[in-house]
Amino acid sequence: FTKDVPSAIEASFRVSTDPQAWAFMGNSTGGYCALKLAMRHPDVFPTAVALSAYYDAADDPTTGDLFGGSKQRRDEANLMWRLKNLPQPNVSVLLAGTKKGDGNYKQDTEAFIDAAQSPMKVSYSMLENGGHNFETWSALLPSSLEWLSQHLKVPNQPV
Repeated sequence: FTKDVPSAIEASFRVSTDPQAWAFMGNSTGGYCALKLAMRHPDVFPTAVALSAYYDAADDPTTGDLFGGSKQRRDEANLMWRLKNLPQPNVSVLLAGTKKGDGNYKQDTEAFIDAAQSPMKVSYSMLENGGHNFETWSALLPSSLEWLSQHLKVPNQPV
């Protein structure tokens, strides 16, 4: 994603090649991916929006062990482990979800916020109620796009 996606977009559209003008956004597992890409590759995606994100790769019985039995790979895929054990990346992220109706999302998000330190910048947006569904993510989308517009660099202007 950090090589193929930017290359494909740059080849097809007139876009800035400045990473400060790029972001990654996703919901649910896609939110986890957005955070993971920003945290692992801040030179490519220094800005991310995560709607109802997970903070660790979900166990999926259909695909088996995603890490081939490697504790190191499992740890490095765990975003909380990364915050506690590796240097904090210089990224800006928005965590958006609901206080009620989405399992442990509020608790997990608060733990992520507490673990994040400078130079990482974390913003959050929480609806009072909702769920892990497109209705909730649709409600979060306008404020998420507004946040993005405040954090992405406009070509030829400072951030």
